[in-house]
Amino acid sequence: QYVRCFASHFVLSWLECSRSKQLFSSKPSGRMFGHEFMFSKSLVSKGFGDFAVHKVAVGGKKIEEFMKPSESASGTYWSKILNTIHGKIENGDTWAGIVWHQGSQNSWDDSYKEYGKNLDTLMSELRLEMCEADAGCSDHLQIPIIVVQNGFWPQNFSADVIREAQEAFAMNDPRAALVRTKDLGRFF
Repeated sequence: QYVRCFASHFVLSWLECSRSKQLFSSKPSGRMFGHEFMFSKSLVSKGFGDFAVHKVAVGGKKIEEFMKPSESASGTYWSKILNTIHGKIENGDTWAGIVWHQGSQNSWDDSYKEYGKNLDTLMSELRLEMCEADAGCSDHLQIPIIVVQNGFWPQNFSADVIREAQEAFAMNDPRAALVRTKDLGRFF
């Protein structure tokens, strides 16, 4: 059994695939990868499975740009996320979880005040879409989520509020976990 993973910005979602031909490889693909590459490599080294990483990422974006379009959210990248969710299911894959790492861009203006609510909304919307797309999914609330907390940078009040919101999400959701990164230093 193979495992594929998909990253949209820093949304990283695992798929279980029975007919995947592309395996995780340490060979360069010509695409830029960040920490999700090492995350995938670590899982492979622990025997979790083989990975192919599909990254649809745009740095420096606010959470509202990944949400379903509304009066308070531009939803610029929502359709790309939906295309990936539904496209993978059409290929016979199934969704198994989400890893989310984003938030520093929201710390530079008043959007930090709504970050916790927006994180709750976005994760709920992603779970629903993933479960609706996958006939084998019976309960969207069972889809696990890993939130990678903002690290050392930026250091300001609003960034602390975002880190607290990320921690609160993981603490209040029984299928969520938090990965702290603040101890890694400012150059990580």
